[in-house]
Amino acid sequence: MTRARFTIAFSDRAPDGTWTLAVHGPDGAPLPESSRVLAATAPGDVDNPDVWTFPVVPTIAVGSADETVLRALTPRQLGRWYAGLAGGAPPRGVCRVFGRYLFELVLGAAPWQSITTVAAARPIELRLDIPRGECC
Repeated sequence: MTRARFTIAFSDRAPDGTWTLAVHGPDGAPLPESSRVLAATAPGDVDNPDVWTFPVVPTIAVGSADETVLRALTPRQLGRWYAGLAGGAPPRGVCRVFGRYLFELVLGAAPWQSITTVAAARPIELRLDIPRGECC
């Protein structure tokens, strides 16, 4: 069975420090309600001034998994999570919740519903398209 390939396409960073992303379906067209603007916050971990974080996603749906934890996140806590993950020593339980944070930040319920509808019964493949200078 062929996979349904979706691409999460990030823009170059804008002068104001934001990125725009949209999820594109197998036909290359953006999915409804998938466009988002992400703005980095100041470093959240004072022990590592190079770690920038993103704010908690304001669009998290009521009743979402880990909603209470995600709504309570601060930039400092996210910075510590990033640092722990990057250093190979994340606090207990962080990997799962951090995965949920990334899902809500980048996708969320409405785009995920579109993805599963378009994919139907096919396996889903998600790809990130990040401008070269933005990630490495």
